[in-house]
Amino acid sequence: MAVLIDHFPISVPPGTRSLEAAVDQPGHLILRLARKTTASPSLWDDAVLVAFNAEWSADGGATWRDLGGFETLGGIAYNPKTGEEATETVMECPFPEETDRVRVTATVSGGTLASQVTIERV
Repeated sequence: MAVLIDHFPISVPPGTRSLEAAVDQPGHLILRLARKTTASPSLWDDAVLVAFNAEWSADGGATWRDLGGFETLGGIAYNPKTGEEATETVMECPFPEETDRVRVTATVSGGTLASQVTIERV
């Protein structure tokens, strides 16, 4: 597992942003966004909605296919199995073997997203 970005503080105003990058080895992309908790009340305000989508390409970006995504509100969330506060929202996307590019799009609405991002590649 390679941690590409580790708990990097972010402050993202409302809007949509896309990033595209070359992939030299297929694997899994794991995105973690730190959530608001009792111990970290200044993170990811309740009214802030985040939508995240990841796509892959096998032809240098001429065509794109969905990898996965999520949409969720901020605020304190609880793990349904343990009842404890969830410290992160996590998304894992496996890259098909023929992937040569990946594109991620994030949309923030309802306020500024204040969080910490961790990105890993497995």
